[in-house]
Amino acid sequence: MTMVCAQSGPAKGGGVGGVAVRRIVRIVGTWSRSDSSMPDRATATMGALALAAAVTLAGCGTTVPRSEREAAQSTGLGATSASTAATAATAGGSAASGVQTLGATGLAGAAVATDGTPGAGNSPAATSGPAIGATTGSSLSGTASSREIPPTGRGWDTKHVYIGVTTEQDFEATASSLGYGGIDPGDTSAQATAFADDINRHGGLFGRTVVLSFIDVPSISTAENPDPEAQAVCTEFTQDRPVIAVVNIVTILDGTTLRSCLAQAGVPLFNGSDAAMDNQAAQSLSPYLYSLVAPSWNLLAPALILSLKAQGYFGGWNSALGRPDPTKPVKVGVLTDDTSVGGQVSAIITKALTAAGYPGAVAFQYAPPGSDIFPAILYFAGHGVTHIISDDIELSAFQLDAQTQDYVPRYGITTYNDPYANLQKVAPAAQNTGDVGIGWAPTYDVSASNDPGPVSSAETSCAALETAAGVQNSDRLADAFGYVVCDGIRLVADAAGSGGGFSPLDLYRGSVEIGAGFHSAFTFSSGLSATNLTVPDAGRPLAYVASCSCFRYGSHTSIGW
Repeated sequence: MTMVCAQSGPAKGGGVGGVAVRRIVRIVGTWSRSDSSMPDRATATMGALALAAAVTLAGCGTTVPRSEREAAQSTGLGATSASTAATAATAGGSAASGVQTLGATGLAGAAVATDGTPGAGNSPAATSGPAIGATTGSSLSGTASSREIPPTGRGWDTKHVYIGVTTEQDFEATASSLGYGGIDPGDTSAQATAFADDINRHGGLFGRTVVLSFIDVPSISTAENPDPEAQAVCTEFTQDRPVIAVVNIVTILDGTTLRSCLAQAGVPLFNGSDAAMDNQAAQSLSPYLYSLVAPSWNLLAPALILSLKAQGYFGGWNSALGRPDPTKPVKVGVLTDDTSVGGQVSAIITKALTAAGYPGAVAFQYAPPGSDIFPAILYFAGHGVTHIISDDIELSAFQLDAQTQDYVPRYGITTYNDPYANLQKVAPAAQNTGDVGIGWAPTYDVSASNDPGPVSSAETSCAALETAAGVQNSDRLADAFGYVVCDGIRLVADAAGSGGGFSPLDLYRGSVEIGAGFHSAFTFSSGLSATNLTVPDAGRPLAYVASCSCFRYGSHTSIGW
């Protein structure tokens, strides 16, 4: 029997700064601190946490690697050259082929003008683009060369095409003011400009210059109340300064408001957020939500559990001493936040555990945002949990407080937990002993000294373009953000080139056409398809190595999901 506990409400300790830091941690996937700067949360809030925990406790009773990818030629930044596609279209040649038939999450029932502007139809998004989350198939006929692009449309005119990019330029200063020094997420504007400039040097898109429209969001106010900022960003990019797509890397901005607002307006979001994702969340907004960083847990969970099993994760473990103990029975805990996606992910992981022979998982959902995670520790310890799997970046917060209680379970980890910057750099080393899992993003998973080398030619190209533009990244996090932004801008441009235009339908068609041929700068391989708009689709075994107090990949062979 699976036990589930959902924290009924957030603990209020920590004040504005505490809440903001917890939310900011979600943005960048890192806490970097000196020993003197970390507040002793366990001591300062023990009374309130114990009370909250008591209330909470009283109320809670065959992975097969993907087949070899189709080789793709690249010019400049693109896996599919947008300028080449533009030339082919202008000359009457073919830049995309055939008919794409949409599957379970395809487009249906929408009447859409070729420029993606309002049309007639009976779908939720019929006033602005293809249907959101339609469940019936529909054929997309024609090639890129056979469709004429209107001279103007939402997000483009005769000379320019506009792409929206979010930034958070005050993050480093904000984090430092809260006691978390040494964090450098990089200069997103400069990075993005370097990538757009390269596209323009290669002819732009269909004879038009790519122009980036930036919106900068303030860290503290967005962390405390993201919905107004998200609404403002949506309004800016859909009405005031219309764009063909938005590239977002600010995780605290990512949520229902931003996603739904953009989708209802028919503007695709190419999302660099590391918030947990599942099929339901992804498909409900398809084809307006593309995930550059976060794979769906529906696909990831079975691969993770089988990889954990292969790495010997499910052996007996003494959670008081933090070491193997064959006399201790294995009991797995699943830690997620108390959101609809968190609930779905918890159920998905629990199902995968049961299928692999480990039933009876104990689940706890903590109340976000920025709430204390201490009640989860008492709950898991009280129910004899020896192994824990968490779906997001809050794992390091759990580990910090768990150490104060001499509770040292064994963790099954993924890139979602940000192993390098959060677990290795922040959490006590004792908490990471025995950690194993799957990672799909070297800049999030391991230090520079343990990097396995470029994930593709795109990583090399993106890094070279930054260097040529005078962009200097002083932190691995800045490298990560640069690669994500590079992927987002490249994918929008390549999709437009392959899809034959700038409308949401064209971008979707082009993304499907590119598919697994998209070479990511951030992750090992692409899973883009008619029914999957998340890029990461393979990872490598990842483990904490005590001798170096670091995370390393255990193989150069990727595990597909």
